[in-house]
Amino acid sequence: MSLDREQQALASRLHAGEEERPDVSRIVTAIEPSVFTVEAGAMQGSGWIVRSGPAGSDLVTNFHVVRTIWDRGGRTVSLVQDGNARSGTITDIDQLRGLALVHIAATLPALTVAKARAEIGDPVVVFGTPLGLSDTVTTGVVSAYRTEEGTDFLQFSAPMSPGSSGGPVVDHDGTVLGVTTSKITEQNSEGLSFAVTSDEICRAFELDC
Repeated sequence: MSLDREQQALASRLHAGEEERPDVSRIVTAIEPSVFTVEAGAMQGSGWIVRSGPAGSDLVTNFHVVRTIWDRGGRTVSLVQDGNARSGTITDIDQLRGLALVHIAATLPALTVAKARAEIGDPVVVFGTPLGLSDTVTTGVVSAYRTEEGTDFLQFSAPMSPGSSGGPVVDHDGTVLGVTTSKITEQNSEGLSFAVTSDEICRAFELDC
């Protein structure tokens, strides 16, 4: 293949890639109604609706967000969205995977959980309340998959900060790939964020994903 043809082929592939880039504003509009700030005593994190029905809705967050309340025997947390607070009840936890399930007495829009893993390099959009800043959205890519102590994690490049924990990591279709849980904060480290994968979420709470 000549150099000109190689350049044309590369340009064609790059153009195709541009067409596949996610419409982030469209994703935000679709996802934000299902994302909440979770306030649990002195702790604050994020969460999102994973299941909904006539009896109410269930929200997924990180166990470390609600752990202080749980360990003290409490079960009630506050779920905040657009300045409005709802009462939620912690109904289940999975300490191995670091997850918690919170029930809300309201029928709210649930997000779709991915049935298959995204490819490494695929774009992601991350939602949460970093440092108390609600309705924050960041973008990045799937960096890798890791397994630690028997739990599968999705590694992604989008920034996250304290308060982001529990927020959804979604693909270009708005399907949840994982729940944000931690990042590496060692000196000179950048873009090393992690989420518990969608299949782990489904196994933790026996969801029909």
